[in-house]
Amino acid sequence: MPHSNDWALQAKLLAAHIKRQLPFPFIDLQQIGSTSVPGLVAKPKLHLDVTVGDDQDVRTAVTTLTKTAGKPTLSPEYSA
Repeated sequence: MPHSNDWALQAKLLAAHIKRQLPFPFIDLQQIGSTSVPGLVAKPKLHLDVTVGDDQDVRTAVTTLTKTAGKPTLSPEYSA
């Protein structure tokens, strides 16, 4: 699908929603993947990366994000 300028706005709205839902401060939250690259043909699926501080925050984030934003995927380096 051709790139859509709406993807950046949709990602910002989703990021704001996630920020309101997480019960702790996080280190970083960014749009990643093909929809984050202006002009790149991509599937219309937004990907956001949420970086948290410790294992307990990961568990809490997974539970919260599953309820609010769909099924999260853990980074391969996370082994808890």
